[in-house]
Amino acid sequence: MTFFGELLYELRGLSREGGWIFWMLILLAFAIFSNLYNIAIAYKAVSVGEQSRIRRRLDFCFVLIGTAPLVGLLGTVSGMLATFSGLSVSSGAAPVETISGGISEALITTQTGLVIAVPSFIVCTLLKRRFQNFLHETAQVTA
Repeated sequence: MTFFGELLYELRGLSREGGWIFWMLILLAFAIFSNLYNIAIAYKAVSVGEQSRIRRRLDFCFVLIGTAPLVGLLGTVSGMLATFSGLSVSSGAAPVETISGGISEALITTQTGLVIAVPSFIVCTLLKRRFQNFLHETAQVTA
């Protein structure tokens, strides 16, 4: 199996176990990546008008990044609710499947939220520092 085949297989399994909140996290990851990419591209042609736009994009990116662990936490709560709901309704051998499914959803979404947030926060912080250094150097040249 190729790398992309294995990746798709894993994504299919994670999406099945992580539920709809997992897909919200994937969309959020694409939004963060797109925003970070646009910020990195905007550094190449920074004018006075672009400076305020880059600041707004950086602030917005930090908001998106802060949202990722919270959406992961929502998945945790959703998984725990599914676990306890299944326990209250089912009997016999079925509770094991219900418990494992709910716990799996809780752990997958929590982990996904953190995996998205931590590296994104590091990259966004580095971009912000780079932008601030650029502004400082520009101010020194013009002064």
